[in-house]
Amino acid sequence: GAKMSVIGYGDALTDAEIVRIGESPNLEIPFATPRAIAFLKVIAWADNPHERNKDIIDLIYLIINYLAMGNWDRLQGS
Repeated sequence: GAKMSVIGYGDALTDAEIVRIGESPNLEIPFATPRAIAFLKVIAWADNPHERNKDIIDLIYLIINYLAMGNWDRLQGS
């Protein structure tokens, strides 16, 4: 079967936003940031570009929606 690369997963975890979804018991879950998801999509696509077109489609979707939420200045570093 196909092997899945985990390159970038550690970086995505380090960059994760911690979200508390419970108080009793205390439950906090790390969620991947849009930046980390984009990074992972590029890595996955680069691993096998001829068979990973969905990763580029997902990346474009992420960028379009990120910009649609008013993040153009943030994307440019302003």
